[in-house]
Amino acid sequence: LKNQVLNEAKAILNESGAVNMDNIIDAKGRLILPYTDEFINELERVKNNVTIARIRHGIDSKEYVYAKLERDKFMATNTHQEIQKEYYQEIVKATEDILSIAENEYIEYKRLQHELFNDQRPFGHLTEAEKERRITINQNIHNLLRIDTDNKTKEQNDRIRALKKYIKTVSEIKNKYLEWKSN
Repeated sequence: LKNQVLNEAKAILNESGAVNMDNIIDAKGRLILPYTDEFINELERVKNNVTIARIRHGIDSKEYVYAKLERDKFMATNTHQEIQKEYYQEIVKATEDILSIAENEYIEYKRLQHELFNDQRPFGHLTEAEKERRITINQNIHNLLRIDTDNKTKEQNDRIRALKKYIKTVSEIKNKYLEWKSN
């Protein structure tokens, strides 16, 4: 395997426009990181803002949602991550869009999702009270996402439609970039 990797590396280096190793490894054999002080400071700032918002306001707060969005946008734009860059950019764009249309509904939906999925035990392993709570949370999600022309205004229903579209869009983005394995 080692020889195979070395041969592939040599083949890459022999191609026209090959990688200049002087831009990757310095004279002392250390990796050169292409980060500027400005990048490192900004990365630290956006990460700290998320931590501060979580501690001061909780993960279901508007402050946390916006701090996390700012961090996610920075990461999507400026860093290499596990999944293709476009995946993160599309998720950020969808989140920005829904926050501009239905901020409160989005935050409430995320709060309910966190509460529902915080405990990952199977339904059969829950106490009766925990089962009832999960059922109630699911009913609350259903009620939040329900279009109701009798009890909700047109504007509320429009925001709910936007939230449903966001949920569908995020699902489509995940299906586009992620492979789902069944057990």
